[in-house]
Parts: sequence; structure tokens; C-alpha cells
Amino acid sequence: MKVGDLVTLSAYGKKVKRSGWVEDNDIGIIVKLVPWGHSFLEYKVKWTKSDYKSKSKAGSMAETYYWSEDFPRKDLRYVK
Repeated sequence: MKVGDLVTLSAYGKKVKRSGWVEDNDIGIIVKLVPWGHSFLEYKVKWTKSDYKSKSKAGSMAETYYWSEDFPRKDLRYVK
């Protein structure tokens, strides 16, 4: 995956708590590659319907503790 690719959450990404703030069937575009560790990347995604900042302020403290703004490759898939 690279900057500019259209993505959505994978089946795995829909199950994990860290992506609980992303709306169902939302489509996003990768805007930045975030290095994490020696050979691992995370992806910053701009979603069309979901906004992390507004959701994290409105959500309970327990929810926002698990949420993440960046996504590992396993959480994303290409839009068909």
C-alpha cells in the first residue's frame, strides 16, 4: 500500500477495538506512511465519513483508550 490508495477496513479491522471509531463501509485514502519499529509501517488514513477527533471527544474514556488513529496493514484492504 502507498499514499493515495483507496482503502476500507478488512474483516479483521472491523473486529478490533482500535478501529471502533470508523463507521461501517467507510472509504478512506492513505495520506501518510508512519514508520513503527524496524520494518513495520502503519498507515494514516483520511476517512470520508469518520472523524477520529470528534469521536474520541464524544466516546467514553474506556473506548478512547483502545482506539488508534493509525492502522496496521492487517486492518486495511483495498477498495474494489
